[in-house]
This record gives sequence, C-alpha cells and structure tokens, in this order.
Amino acid sequence: RSYCAETAEEHKSFTLTNKPQEKVWFSDRKDVGAAGYGLCLSASELAKIGQMCLDGGVWQGQRIVSSEWLAESARVRVLCDGQFRNMRYGYLWWIIDEKKGVYAAIGNSGNVVYIDPERSIAAAVTGFFKPTVFDRVDFIQEKLLPLF
Repeated sequence: RSYCAETAEEHKSFTLTNKPQEKVWFSDRKDVGAAGYGLCLSASELAKIGQMCLDGGVWQGQRIVSSEWLAESARVRVLCDGQFRNMRYGYLWWIIDEKKGVYAAIGNSGNVVYIDPERSIAAAVTGFFKPTVFDRVDFIQEKLLPLF
C-alpha cells in the first residue's frame, strides 16, 4: 500500500520513527511512489529483491524486469565525492565494486540490498534512520560475507 504524509511533521515522523513500518511505499498526493525513498520492507523481502537481481530479473520463474535493464541500472552514471566514500552511482544503485559488479540499494534509513553477482550472494539488512548508512555495507562485507 502507499502512504502519503499530509504535513511536514507527519513526513518527519514517518522518516525518523524507530518503530517498524508496515509494508508501505511513501508516495505523493497523486499516489506515485517516491523514487529511491520510503519503501518499507523486511530484510527477508529486501533479500528477495536481491535474489531477483542475481537471477537476471526473474523471480520464481516469472520475469519481473529485463536483465538488460538491470545491467543498465547498475552501470556507473555518477562519480561521487568523498562524502559518499568516492563510490559510484547508477540508477538508484550504489556501485560498491565496479570491477566485480557488486552493487547495493542503500536506503537513507539504513536498509540495504547488497548484490554480489561474482559470488552469487544477495544480502539484506534493515535498520532505523541514520544519516550515514554506509556502515551497513561495512557490516555486510566484514561480518556477513565471511560466513558464506
């Protein structure tokens, strides 16, 4: 379902709450989902998106998105400055390691979908709002990946 804040205070509350949200996607008054923001899912649900990406856009035998679009969306579009660890950015994906094809969706509240096609790993973590969320990528790389 979608969710639209009627006031600035309601929007701030949605963003900063430490209570888990229901399955919603923050939207505008025309019910259009906010691109790159406000999608509230569990870690398990986010991991399914990662697995679909690993499987070239297919989920449980059904094509969700074209493999060509996935490749295009994870291609470097922007070179970021030191504020973003000098990472690169595609279409709503942070490019973690361009040579290895590792990329991630990193939400401003700390939710991460991490995709490593070379190792065939999709990982996801969820968290509460935190202005700098790249520590979630560190957590995945330093704590989770060694377990695989």
